[in-house]
Amino acid sequence: MKEKKLRIVHLFSSPMSVFYFMDKQMQFMIEKDCDIHVIVPKDELYMPQLKVRDANVNFHDVSLKREISPFWDLISLFQIIKLLFRIKADVIHLHTPKASFLGALAARVTFQKMIIYQMHGLVSTEGVHVKKNVIYYLEKVTCSLVDRVFAVSLSLKNYAIKNKYCKSSKIEVIGNGTINGIDWQERFNPKEVINPSKYLTKTEIKDKFVIGFIGRLSEEKGVVDFIDVVAAVSKKYSILAVLVGPNEMGEKLNRILKSNENLNDNNFKRIEEIHDPENILSAFDVLLFPTKREGFGLSAAEANAMEVPVVAYDIPGIKDAVENGVSGKLVPYGDIKRLEKSIIEYIHNPEVRKTHGVNGRNRVVELYDRKALWLKTFNRYQELVTG
Repeated sequence: MKEKKLRIVHLFSSPMSVFYFMDKQMQFMIEKDCDIHVIVPKDELYMPQLKVRDANVNFHDVSLKREISPFWDLISLFQIIKLLFRIKADVIHLHTPKASFLGALAARVTFQKMIIYQMHGLVSTEGVHVKKNVIYYLEKVTCSLVDRVFAVSLSLKNYAIKNKYCKSSKIEVIGNGTINGIDWQERFNPKEVINPSKYLTKTEIKDKFVIGFIGRLSEEKGVVDFIDVVAAVSKKYSILAVLVGPNEMGEKLNRILKSNENLNDNNFKRIEEIHDPENILSAFDVLLFPTKREGFGLSAAEANAMEVPVVAYDIPGIKDAVENGVSGKLVPYGDIKRLEKSIIEYIHNPEVRKTHGVNGRNRVVELYDRKALWLKTFNRYQELVTG
């Protein structure tokens, strides 16, 4: 008799998260004879692409909002409950804090068999500190409601246990961490980059040390610290600072840039959100990523895969993505002067920079292979379901 298909439901608050976090992973699970369902709100950009890329995945719309809204949250909760009753899943895999909290409640009401919370990071943290606000208690409640917690890094797991978000008996890391591994063979491979001059021309970077940032342009991602550091370095060295990502700071970012007299069109460039970071990473000498909160530090690991060393704060998540003194430099949280010093050390020591870049790629290849992670995730699903 043929074994019953493993039916897995993923719940996300954003199609963008599904698009990036689950790239090729759902197809791998389908090849393993799984039935995949995704509960996620619709949008006009990523959902049409998802339905083409993952045409054999069952997508279910839900009116889920990212911000706390009691009225809409109640509507979303009832929608999720209705869907879970209908789908009858073997595994409920929850992602992102808001969706995970509502999903955990709905899963308990509908008596689901196995509820997993994917801890991508902890919103109620900054640097190495916990902010005991409403979000902190929501994250704690979510952990208490589910059967298992998958943390995306070992340091995040340890931090969650230490700060009483979750019991040690309930939380684990699949493989060496991340949600989807790193595509080091094709995409993030310096030998396979198709268009290295797509965003930065040879003229723009000639005789300049290129310091880059890729991510959401927000204060929690350390954008203000990035600007302060590159402005200071630009006083003594010929650099090009490149800020890449969607602006979540609005006019505040523009005001900060305009008020900084050390930054101009010759040493600073801002680029909107891109979907092929490998092309611009190939032009970076270093990634400066002073994020204040991170579950793993995907941008840092992707930079390492492209043989680009990383300078960042020594916080949970990042310390897994980057090995201090091996694939980059990690400094105490909030120490902007140490960030600046680390960048200057790379400017003066190109051989060290090159060695750290090569070490970074070797480390990604060894630790964060995508297919290895997918297989371990699939095997863990089976173990949890069969008990």
